[in-house]
Amino acid sequence: MEDGRLAVNPAGPGGQALEVVGRSVPPVDGAEKVTGRAEFAVDVAMRGMLYGKILRSPLPHARVLHVDVSRALRLPGVRAVVTGEDTPRARRI
Repeated sequence: MEDGRLAVNPAGPGGQALEVVGRSVPPVDGAEKVTGRAEFAVDVAMRGMLYGKILRSPLPHARVLHVDVSRALRLPGVRAVVTGEDTPRARRI
């Protein structure tokens, strides 16, 4: 365009007019979220579902050389412990 703005194709796939591009769209789930009725992934519970926990190092720049998972594996209800050794494609720093 002459005034420096980008030209936008006003037609979407199949030639229909675009109704959202370049316009503010009110959130469709806003009322559910502010009233507490919205369901998030963390709210979903299924029979037999497992839960995970991430344990981070308390030292921000430490190099973790070994993680002893033996005590965690002995805890009741623990099905598995996953460490960096279990992710061979993870980036090692």
